[in-house]
Amino acid sequence: MIHLFVIADDFTGALDTGVQFASYGAATKVVVGTGLQALEADAQTQVLVVDAETRHLPAAQAYDTVYRLVRWAKEKKIGCIYKKTDSALRGNIGAELSAALAADGGDRLHFVPAFPNLDRVTRGGRTLHRRRARCPKCVWKGPL
Repeated sequence: MIHLFVIADDFTGALDTGVQFASYGAATKVVVGTGLQALEADAQTQVLVVDAETRHLPAAQAYDTVYRLVRWAKEKKIGCIYKKTDSALRGNIGAELSAALAADGGDRLHFVPAFPNLDRVTRGGRTLHRRRARCPKCVWKGPL
């Protein structure tokens, strides 16, 4: 039974996410492409990760793809849906998160782009890469 459905915008993101769950013993399946027949998983699959290949699509097409995938997961009664985004915030993040929220029918979505272990931090509403910061004030030194 699938407990978690992950939608990644590229192959690397799908594999990076899938391997984390698999390394903790979760029965994980990573699929490339968004054909709904490819998303069918066997009864042992706990985490299903799909590489939706939306990063370089036009925003409207990325929206449609994510919307369709979230609706599929909702119809399958998958309890947890995770829209994985690029840690450097590349791609159609606004369109994809909007699609996920609309397809879910909810009124809020949690988006936490900071990832200090990869030197990504959020300050004043802006996500920064610590090593690429151009000024010493941009360097993160405190707790989240």
